[in-house]
Amino acid sequence: MKRFKLPLNRRHLIFATLGIAATLVILALYVTYNRAKCTSGDCDTGFGVLELKDGTYYAGGFLNHRFHDYGILKHISGEKYEGYWHRGEKSGKGKIYYADGAFYEGNFRRNVKHGEGYYVWSDGTKIAGFFVDGEPQGKCTLTLPNKLILIGEYNRGIVINGEGIYIYDDQSRYIGNWKNGKRNGKGTLLSPSGEIVNSGTWKNDVFQGN
Repeated sequence: MKRFKLPLNRRHLIFATLGIAATLVILALYVTYNRAKCTSGDCDTGFGVLELKDGTYYAGGFLNHRFHDYGILKHISGEKYEGYWHRGEKSGKGKIYYADGAFYEGNFRRNVKHGEGYYVWSDGTKIAGFFVDGEPQGKCTLTLPNKLILIGEYNRGIVINGEGIYIYDDQSRYIGNWKNGKRNGKGTLLSPSGEIVNSGTWKNDVFQGN
Protein backbone atom coordinates (compact mmCIF):
# COMPACT_ATOMS: atom_id res chain seq x y z
CA MET A 1 0.00 0.00 0.00
CA LYS A 2 1.33 3.41 -0.91
CA ARG A 3 2.48 5.40 2.08
CA PHE A 4 1.18 8.85 2.67
CA LYS A 5 1.59 11.42 5.36
CA LEU A 6 -1.19 13.53 6.82
CA PRO A 7 -0.50 16.42 9.23
CA LEU A 8 -2.89 15.10 11.85
CA ASN A 9 -2.83 14.43 15.57
CA ARG A 10 -4.98 11.94 17.47
CA ARG A 11 -8.15 13.37 16.00
CA HIS A 12 -8.89 12.33 12.44
CA LEU A 13 -8.81 15.77 10.89
CA ILE A 14 -7.58 19.03 12.35
CA PHE A 15 -7.39 21.96 9.98
CA ALA A 16 -5.00 24.66 11.17
CA THR A 17 -5.29 28.18 9.75
CA LEU A 18 -3.11 29.80 12.37
CA GLY A 19 -0.87 31.56 9.87
CA ILE A 20 -3.70 33.38 8.13
CA ALA A 21 -5.54 34.01 11.40
CA ALA A 22 -2.43 35.47 13.01
CA THR A 23 -1.91 37.67 9.97
CA LEU A 24 -5.43 39.05 10.33
CA VAL A 25 -4.72 40.01 13.93
CA ILE A 26 -1.41 41.62 12.97
CA LEU A 27 -3.01 43.50 10.11
CA ALA A 28 -5.75 44.76 12.38
CA LEU A 29 -3.15 46.08 14.82
CA TYR A 30 -1.11 47.67 12.06
CA VAL A 31 -4.16 49.38 10.59
CA THR A 32 -5.20 50.57 14.04
CA TYR A 33 -1.83 52.18 14.68
CA ASN A 34 -1.38 53.41 11.09
CA ARG A 35 1.72 51.23 10.57
CA ALA A 36 0.35 49.63 7.40
CA LYS A 37 0.74 51.47 4.12
CA CYS A 38 -2.03 51.93 1.59
CA THR A 39 -0.03 51.81 -1.64
CA SER A 40 -2.92 52.08 -4.07
CA GLY A 41 -6.59 53.00 -4.21
CA ASP A 42 -8.90 53.55 -1.25
CA CYS A 43 -8.11 51.50 1.87
CA ASP A 44 -10.93 53.15 3.82
CA THR A 45 -14.09 52.33 1.88
CA GLY A 46 -13.44 51.18 -1.67
CA PHE A 47 -10.78 49.12 -3.43
CA GLY A 48 -7.15 49.34 -2.43
CA VAL A 49 -3.83 47.66 -1.75
CA LEU A 50 -2.49 47.51 1.81
CA GLU A 51 1.10 46.45 2.52
CA LEU A 52 3.07 45.64 5.67
CA LYS A 53 6.81 46.14 6.09
CA ASP A 54 7.37 42.36 6.22
CA GLY A 55 5.94 41.94 2.70
CA THR A 56 2.45 40.75 3.64
CA TYR A 57 -0.19 42.47 1.54
CA TYR A 58 -3.92 42.66 0.93
CA ALA A 59 -5.56 43.72 -2.32
CA GLY A 60 -9.32 44.05 -2.48
CA GLY A 61 -12.35 45.74 -1.06
CA PHE A 62 -12.52 47.76 2.16
CA LEU A 63 -15.35 49.00 4.34
CA ASN A 64 -14.49 51.33 7.21
CA HIS A 65 -10.81 50.25 7.10
CA ARG A 66 -11.75 46.54 7.20
CA PHE A 67 -11.49 43.90 4.48
CA HIS A 68 -14.85 43.63 2.74
CA ASP A 69 -16.24 41.98 -0.39
CA TYR A 70 -13.65 40.22 -2.58
CA GLY A 71 -9.96 40.39 -1.73
CA ILE A 72 -6.62 38.58 -1.69
CA LEU A 73 -4.44 38.31 1.43
CA LYS A 74 -0.91 36.99 0.90
CA HIS A 75 1.36 36.26 3.85
CA ILE A 76 5.15 36.41 3.64
CA SER A 77 5.25 32.69 4.57
CA GLY A 78 3.59 31.83 1.27
CA GLU A 79 0.07 31.30 2.62
CA LYS A 80 -2.61 33.03 0.60
CA TYR A 81 -6.37 33.54 0.83
CA GLU A 82 -8.47 34.47 -2.19
CA GLY A 83 -12.15 35.04 -1.66
CA TYR A 84 -14.87 37.01 0.02
CA TRP A 85 -14.82 38.99 3.27
CA HIS A 86 -17.41 40.55 5.50
CA ARG A 87 -16.31 43.37 7.77
CA GLY A 88 -12.82 41.98 8.27
CA GLU A 89 -13.65 38.26 8.38
CA LYS A 90 -13.45 35.56 5.75
CA SER A 91 -17.07 34.93 4.80
CA GLY A 92 -18.59 33.20 1.77
CA LYS A 93 -16.68 31.41 -0.96
CA GLY A 94 -12.90 31.40 -0.85
CA LYS A 95 -9.69 29.44 -1.19
CA ILE A 96 -6.69 29.13 1.14
CA TYR A 97 -3.29 28.02 -0.13
CA TYR A 98 -0.95 26.78 2.62
CA ALA A 99 2.84 27.08 2.57
CA ASP A 100 3.29 23.28 2.50
CA GLY A 101 1.24 22.94 -0.71
CA ALA A 102 -2.09 21.99 0.87
CA PHE A 103 -5.21 24.02 0.10
CA TYR A 104 -8.89 24.36 0.95
CA GLU A 105 -11.63 25.62 -1.35
CA GLY A 106 -15.21 26.18 -0.29
CA ASN A 107 -17.28 28.22 2.10
CA PHE A 108 -16.21 30.19 5.15
CA ARG A 109 -18.04 31.75 8.05
CA ARG A 110 -16.38 34.07 10.57
CA ASN A 111 -12.86 33.13 9.43
CA VAL A 112 -13.29 29.33 9.57
CA LYS A 113 -14.27 26.65 7.07
CA HIS A 114 -18.03 26.30 7.26
CA GLY A 115 -20.30 24.84 4.58
CA GLU A 116 -19.57 22.87 1.42
CA GLY A 117 -15.91 22.54 0.55
CA TYR A 118 -12.90 20.31 0.10
CA TYR A 119 -9.42 20.14 1.60
CA VAL A 120 -6.41 18.75 -0.28
CA TRP A 121 -3.16 17.80 1.48
CA SER A 122 0.22 18.33 -0.18
CA ASP A 123 0.40 14.60 -1.02
CA GLY A 124 -2.89 14.76 -2.94
CA THR A 125 -5.16 13.24 -0.28
CA LYS A 126 -8.54 14.96 -0.53
CA ILE A 127 -11.60 15.17 1.68
CA ALA A 128 -14.83 16.66 0.34
CA GLY A 129 -18.13 17.32 2.05
CA PHE A 130 -19.65 19.67 4.60
CA PHE A 131 -17.58 21.51 7.19
CA VAL A 132 -18.78 22.86 10.54
CA ASP A 133 -16.53 25.19 12.53
CA GLY A 134 -13.51 24.11 10.51
CA GLU A 135 -14.02 20.32 10.63
CA PRO A 136 -15.76 17.73 8.40
CA GLN A 137 -19.29 16.90 9.53
CA GLY A 138 -21.75 14.35 8.19
CA LYS A 139 -21.17 12.33 5.03
CA CYS A 140 -17.75 13.04 3.48
CA THR A 141 -15.61 11.45 0.79
CA LEU A 142 -11.90 10.85 1.40
CA THR A 143 -9.76 10.14 -1.67
CA LEU A 144 -6.26 8.76 -1.02
CA PRO A 145 -3.21 9.34 -3.27
CA ASN A 146 -3.60 5.82 -4.71
CA LYS A 147 -7.17 6.84 -5.79
CA LEU A 148 -8.81 4.66 -3.13
CA ILE A 149 -12.12 6.32 -2.21
CA LEU A 150 -13.46 6.09 1.35
CA ILE A 151 -16.96 7.33 2.12
CA GLY A 152 -17.80 7.83 5.76
CA GLU A 153 -19.83 9.71 8.33
CA TYR A 154 -17.92 12.27 10.37
CA ASN A 155 -18.57 13.96 13.67
CA ARG A 156 -16.39 16.97 14.52
CA GLY A 157 -13.69 15.80 12.15
CA ILE A 158 -13.62 12.14 13.27
CA VAL A 159 -15.00 9.31 11.13
CA ILE A 160 -17.63 7.33 13.06
CA ASN A 161 -19.41 5.22 10.43
CA GLY A 162 -18.51 3.95 6.99
CA GLU A 163 -14.98 4.07 5.59
CA GLY A 164 -12.20 6.35 6.72
CA ILE A 165 -8.74 6.83 8.14
CA TYR A 166 -7.58 7.47 11.71
CA ILE A 167 -4.11 8.77 12.60
CA TYR A 168 -2.80 7.93 16.09
CA ASP A 169 -0.35 9.91 18.22
CA ASP A 170 2.58 7.73 17.14
CA GLN A 171 1.60 8.27 13.46
CA SER A 172 0.39 4.70 13.00
CA ARG A 173 -2.88 4.68 11.08
CA TYR A 174 -5.97 2.59 10.45
CA ILE A 175 -7.68 2.61 7.05
CA GLY A 176 -10.97 0.81 6.65
CA ASN A 177 -14.49 0.38 7.97
CA TRP A 178 -15.99 1.95 11.08
CA LYS A 179 -19.16 1.53 13.09
CA ASN A 180 -20.15 3.77 16.00
CA GLY A 181 -16.64 5.19 16.13
CA LYS A 182 -14.93 1.78 16.37
CA ARG A 183 -13.01 -0.33 13.86
CA ASN A 184 -15.53 -2.79 12.43
CA GLY A 185 -15.32 -4.74 9.18
CA LYS A 186 -12.44 -4.81 6.73
CA GLY A 187 -9.47 -2.64 7.57
CA THR A 188 -5.70 -2.27 7.67
CA LEU A 189 -3.49 -1.00 10.49
CA LEU A 190 -0.18 0.52 9.37
CA SER A 191 2.89 1.23 11.48
CA PRO A 192 4.36 4.77 11.64
CA SER A 193 6.77 3.74 8.86
CA GLY A 194 3.93 2.51 6.64
CA GLU A 195 4.34 -1.24 7.14
CA ILE A 196 1.23 -3.42 7.49
CA VAL A 197 0.64 -4.49 11.11
CA ASN A 198 -2.78 -6.13 10.73
CA SER A 199 -5.01 -6.42 7.69
CA GLY A 200 -8.33 -8.22 7.70
CA THR A 201 -11.51 -8.20 9.76
CA TRP A 202 -12.11 -6.09 12.88
CA LYS A 203 -14.87 -6.15 15.47
CA ASN A 204 -15.37 -3.48 18.13
CA ASP A 205 -11.77 -2.25 17.71
CA VAL A 206 -10.29 -5.79 18.03
CA PHE A 207 -8.52 -7.51 15.13
CA GLN A 208 -10.22 -10.82 14.29
CA GLY A 209 -7.82 -12.17 11.67
CA ASN A 210 -7.45 -12.36 7.91
